[in-house]
Amino acid sequence: MHCKGCGRDLLEHEYKAVAHWYFCLECFDALLQEKRDPPSAAPGKPAAEDAHPKCIVCKKTISEGTARDLLGLTFCGHCYEGLVKRPKPRLRREKEEQVLSPAVEQIRVDVSKTVECQGCGRRIPAIGSKDIDGRPHCPDCFYARKG
Repeated sequence: MHCKGCGRDLLEHEYKAVAHWYFCLECFDALLQEKRDPPSAAPGKPAAEDAHPKCIVCKKTISEGTARDLLGLTFCGHCYEGLVKRPKPRLRREKEEQVLSPAVEQIRVDVSKTVECQGCGRRIPAIGSKDIDGRPHCPDCFYARKG
């Protein structure tokens, strides 16, 4: 994840999110400062002669007629679309992650199934039975026979 303003890596730094863009604190403060104090025309030139404004996000000079204004801020067409366009749904990304992750085998254990002990005849849960020569035994009979 990189700052949209300066390109600095933000993994271990504080940042602010605007739409789907991330800004380091310095670039975010600069955005707010530009909103509070819009750049005035160069000294000695009227504001109308400053025909090529810069995008507030990417700082690129905007060609004539392609500037987009939103809430008093000037954006290039690309940044404006990124700001107002609905983000892509995450379902596609989640499906890709499911394909990449290894399959986990699901095992179902039926704990309600019972078997008859071949030693004493009691009904015991199948999961708790002990096997002697392929025949189920309760733990008491199993340990009595083995002991």
